[in-house]
Amino acid sequence: MKILVTGASGFIGGHLAEELVRRGHEVRALVRSSSKTGRLERAGAALVPGSLEDKASLAAAASGADWIFHLAAVIHAPSWETHLSASVEGTRNLLEACARTAPGLKRFVFVSSISASGPSGRGVLKKEDDPCRPISDYGRGKLLAEKLVRDFEPKLPWVILRPPNVLGAREREVKFVLSALRARVKPVLGRKEAQSSFLMVEDLVEGLILCAEKPEAVGEIFNITDGVPRSWREPVDILARLLGRRCLTLPHGLLFALAGAAELGFKLAGKRPLVGRGALRHIRDFYWLYDGSKIERTLGFKPFLTFEEGLTNIVRESGLERGSRTSAK
Repeated sequence: MKILVTGASGFIGGHLAEELVRRGHEVRALVRSSSKTGRLERAGAALVPGSLEDKASLAAAASGADWIFHLAAVIHAPSWETHLSASVEGTRNLLEACARTAPGLKRFVFVSSISASGPSGRGVLKKEDDPCRPISDYGRGKLLAEKLVRDFEPKLPWVILRPPNVLGAREREVKFVLSALRARVKPVLGRKEAQSSFLMVEDLVEGLILCAEKPEAVGEIFNITDGVPRSWREPVDILARLLGRRCLTLPHGLLFALAGAAELGFKLAGKRPLVGRGALRHIRDFYWLYDGSKIERTLGFKPFLTFEEGLTNIVRESGLERGSRTSAK
């Protein structure tokens, strides 16, 4: 298959592009000039310079594609206008490019987010057809982009996938936790009760490919999870054990204060910290629980990794296994 992946230099897009190449597909990656592309080049993906704002680059990238996976997005932005431009207008530009240059398109997979659906109730698994009530600009932008995909004329064979909190090597929040644990500090995230649905990135990649392969996926919106609601503290505790770390516990209040100080310092440096106060609020104050049974019934999706296997992969790919053995002695 000839495949375009937008957002291929990001966390999920990178894992997806690498796996598609490994399976023998011809993969194009739409990348900005500022993108880090070393892994994509080593994997064998063809780089197409451009952006969602550059209609000419989108036409070149989408030309003749069989499958398109649209993951490019701005998660953190200074204004609603930026989200509107990236999530909504950028998606519109890509859809129009598909209509012009990819007449044989077999699948357009739009990777949305649980942020588009919004938080769930306590102990309640939110379904795809439950009312969407996003609480962030990112979520509102994703929801508007979903509507564009569903209503676009001429009709495309679209699928919308809403991943939960995805864990894997190279993910920002995971990097934050690993950095803290390496320094023998264990951050207390959220509450003791189950507050979120999770999925390992390797399993998400399998789900994305199923959305492209299965004809039953066309015209559907799917949540996708590993099926087990968990506390935010569970992956932190398991990672600490896998690393063999005995850590000083950092309570939420102190963690929140340190995040505020880090935000100020990074702002002065023109950068963004791995985890800010906004993310910590969403982790502690809301429930992000979702029902992923529809994609299991419709497409036969099943996670192939256990939660601990996925976290073990993170430690291995992060190059911390040696440190784990050393520190455990």
